[in-house]
Amino acid sequence: MINASAIVGANVRAELDRLEIPRLTLAAKLGLSKTAIYDRLRGHLNWDIDELVIISEWLDVPLDQLLKGL
Repeated sequence: MINASAIVGANVRAELDRLEIPRLTLAAKLGLSKTAIYDRLRGHLNWDIDELVIISEWLDVPLDQLLKGL
């Protein structure tokens, strides 16, 4: 069974790393706690579509890039 949240988390982490953006900056952008963002990035919590749209626009990457591999 595919863990979609883990795949999306890996894609978001890759973009953050590429742009050298700290995870806590993403947490602040989404209004989430450190724990909540780390749990999403590890695939332990599901992403909300609104969060993914915000990330996509903020990082200037297509939404399908964040969903790659699903």
